[in-house]
Amino acid sequence: MTNQRKASAKAVATKANTDVAAYDYGEYAGAGFETMGREDFIVPFLNLLQANSPIILERDDLKAGMIYNSASGLGYAADKDKAALGVEFVPFHREHIVMEWKPRDSGGGLVAQHSLDAQLYTEAKQRAEKFGKYKTSEGNELKETFNVFGLHISDWEAGEAAPAVLSFTSTKIKVYRQWMTRADAIKIALPNGAKIKPPLWAHRYRFNSVLQKKGGDTFFNLQIGFAGENAEQSRLAPDHPVFTLASDMYEQAKEGKMKVDMASLQREAGAEEDDAGEPTPF
Repeated sequence: MTNQRKASAKAVATKANTDVAAYDYGEYAGAGFETMGREDFIVPFLNLLQANSPIILERDDLKAGMIYNSASGLGYAADKDKAALGVEFVPFHREHIVMEWKPRDSGGGLVAQHSLDAQLYTEAKQRAEKFGKYKTSEGNELKETFNVFGLHISDWEAGEAAPAVLSFTSTKIKVYRQWMTRADAIKIALPNGAKIKPPLWAHRYRFNSVLQKKGGDTFFNLQIGFAGENAEQSRLAPDHPVFTLASDMYEQAKEGKMKVDMASLQREAGAEEDDAGEPTPF
């Protein structure tokens, strides 16, 4: 390389290392992203961390009882006993599926997800010796699962919210059912005296964690309540930006256009039965 070329290369490297470029790309600004939709992005999970969650072993800033966003990498203090603030969430869609997991002694990783009427699930239930203990012919475990899609509100005042999924299986299923039963019972009285059922995304909820024990297991479970003091104080107006965003997300989730980051879903820790205590969600 000639001295002139060396000098030029050094000058470019120096500029790249020291300057923060703010380019105006003109007519090409945003080009290439025009046709991108929600199907091009992966929706993260909000995982309730347990003492044996692998991510805790990797990071000193994460603790059991926190709620972890797999996309942002942030953990939110949620332990109710420690008066932690928890996580705000606006649900807009739900799905009822079956998750197939490798046994814990084989690594416990997620294998696949199936519909409730999948043949391997029907056959597993037929040959099961105990209710809820369903396995494939290869020995993988099958778990009934409810996934709730929603907006994780990281900063309500600033209007910062992004899609996320909360998965309910095993010990969390009872909490899920209590939550949905309560949400389904909400009615709004109109000025003309009529009562209507608002959409699922008309209210903000808050997730906290509570420590439970069953047999020899000690683990955290979820506690769900309104973000405000009651339903009315947690209600979103139809013209609120979060309500509008949730409405759009609902249509896309319903059409299957939202890809979920299944690789980040953590295996449920603690007791496997769904009757491990009854945390009051409201």
